[in-house]
Amino acid sequence: MARFESTGLKALGDNRYEIAGTLTLKGQSRDIAIPVLMKKDPAGNEVAEGAFTLQRLDFNLGDGQWADPDVVADDVQVKVKMVLPRVA
Repeated sequence: MARFESTGLKALGDNRYEIAGTLTLKGQSRDIAIPVLMKKDPAGNEVAEGAFTLQRLDFNLGDGQWADPDVVADDVQVKVKMVLPRVA
């Protein structure tokens, strides 16, 4: 199970934000910052999209031969999309 707990939000301008928080995977926690771009979808909902890179070995992801970064890269690109419905 993965868990992200936000601790802060910083406006960067031009509908861009940085969400700071703690990511926990397999019992390992790391502080991260996720850059996101806010936009509206056709239904009028706010949509936050972003991406960040994590090092899978920091979270003990991959056992045995898969633990070797020459077999599977340590860097993993994570994409995030959150749809925030309009509040009436």
